[in-house]
Amino acid sequence: ASGVNATTYNDAAWTLPDFASLSEASHCVYFKVVDVNGRGNSDSCSFSWCFTKDVTPPPPPTALTAAPGHNKVKLSWTNATSDFDHTIIMRTDWYAGGHGYPRYGQLNPEGPYPQDTTDGDRIVSTTGVAHVDTDDLSNATRDVYHYAAFTVDAAGNISAPGSAEARSTSYWLGDLADPSTTLGAFDGYVYFGDLYQFSLTYGKAVTDAGFIYDANFGPTDNNSATGIPVPDDSVQFEDLIIFAINYDAVNPSLKAVPLLPAADVTGPLTMELQPIQQDGKTVYELAVRNNSGDLKGLHAVIDIGSASMKSVHVNDAFKDSDNPVFVDYREIGGRVLLDLAILGTGRTLAGSGALATIELDDLSAEHSSPALIEGLMRDAANKELSVTLATSSPLNLPTTYALLQNYPNPFNPSTEIAFDLPRQSHVSLEIYSVVGQRVKVLVDAPMEAGHQTVTWDGTNTSGQRVASGVYLYRLTADNFTASRKMVLVK
Repeated sequence: ASGVNATTYNDAAWTLPDFASLSEASHCVYFKVVDVNGRGNSDSCSFSWCFTKDVTPPPPPTALTAAPGHNKVKLSWTNATSDFDHTIIMRTDWYAGGHGYPRYGQLNPEGPYPQDTTDGDRIVSTTGVAHVDTDDLSNATRDVYHYAAFTVDAAGNISAPGSAEARSTSYWLGDLADPSTTLGAFDGYVYFGDLYQFSLTYGKAVTDAGFIYDANFGPTDNNSATGIPVPDDSVQFEDLIIFAINYDAVNPSLKAVPLLPAADVTGPLTMELQPIQQDGKTVYELAVRNNSGDLKGLHAVIDIGSASMKSVHVNDAFKDSDNPVFVDYREIGGRVLLDLAILGTGRTLAGSGALATIELDDLSAEHSSPALIEGLMRDAANKELSVTLATSSPLNLPTTYALLQNYPNPFNPSTEIAFDLPRQSHVSLEIYSVVGQRVKVLVDAPMEAGHQTVTWDGTNTSGQRVASGVYLYRLTADNFTASRKMVLVK
C-alpha cells in the first residue's frame, strides 16, 4: 500500500492509506514504536498487525416462510451455507402508511418488503433457523406483514434479501369479532360464535346494511385457508370455503364424514339436477354422484327462468349431524344459488346422493325447465375438483314407486321384472322361495329415476338352475317395499 512507509503517527485515530486498492485477502502492517526522544529498540519495539480485507456481501438466506397464528407469525428459513455469522429478520406493515386490515388493497396498495436492515422493525438477530414473531402483534394490530431475511458475515457485511421474502396474516381467517358477546371475540378459534357472525353477513355486499368487513377474507392469493386475503366486497362461496376449512381448526378430525349414502364410484364426479315426484308434485333434486370423499364444499347455480323459488328442503342428514354443515340458498335474478360446506379442518363429505330439493312456483308448460348452469366443488385444501354438470329431462318420469308383474309369467327359462322409480334410489331386488328362503339377489345398488327392468334367468346365487314352482320377488327402494309372485315352469 502506498503512503505507508516512513509515515509517522501520533496517538490520534488514523486510517490505513490506499485501503480501497487492496485486494480481498490477508494483509499485514508492520510498525515500530519510538518514544518522544526518538529512542526505540529495533527488536522489542517492532510490531505487526495482520488483517483480512472483506467488503463483499455474503449470500442471503433462502426458503423463508411465514405462517399465521393467533397474534403471531411463525417464521422459518435456511441460513447461508458460506460466509455466515448470523441472520437478521426485518418486518414491514401492509403499506408504508400502516396496517391494511381488513380491506387491504381495496383502500391502500400493498407496500414493499424490507429492503435492508434499517427498513422496518427488526424482529430477531439469530444463528437459528426459526422464530415466532409476537412483537407488537395483537388484536389491535391485525395485518398482513412482510418479512425479509438478511445474512451478516463476520466482517459485518450484510446481504441483500434476495428471494428470502415472505408474508403472512397475523391471525386466522374466519376468527371474527362479536361486539355483543364474548363468543368469537378474536380469540384464535374459528367456532360457533364466529359461525353466527359469518351467517349474519353471508350473501351480503359491501353496500348492504350489516355487512361485516372482517368476514370478507376470500378469495385468498393462493386459495389456501392460510393465504393472503383478496377482499372482493361481498361474502359468498369463496369466503365460505375458507371459513369451512378453518372451522374448529384446533381439533381437526381429518376424516371424510359419511352424511350421504355410501355408493360405488362408477364415473366422474357429478353434480346433477333431476326432477322427482314428491307428494304428487314435481320438485327438483340437487345431488352429487360418484363422490370419492374429497368434497369439502360446493356452489351451484340453477337457472329457473320466469319461475320463482317456493321452498328449499335441505337433506335432513345435514341438520341432524354432529358435524356442522353450512348451507345457504337464495334466489337472485331468475336463478337459485346454493352453497354448502362441511365445517372443520380436514373434514370432507363422504357418500353420494341428494343435497337438497327445490320446489318452484309458476312452473307451467310455457316456461323452460330449470337447468344447472354452474357448479363448483372444492377439496379440503380449497383446490378445485373436476366436476361434470348434468340436468335430467323431466319427461316420462314415474310419479310413484311401483313394482309391476313380471313378463312373461309363467316363464321358462327367463323373465323380466319391471319397476318404477320416481327418484334416484338405492334398490334391492331379491328372489325368494315360497318358504322364505332367499334364492338370489338381482340388484343391490343405486339406480336412476325412471322405468327400470331387470332380467332373472331362473338361476340361484351359485348359478344353478332352480326347480319349477312359485317364487316371490321383492323390491325395496328407499322407504318403499313391495312383493309379487311368479311361476317358473319346465
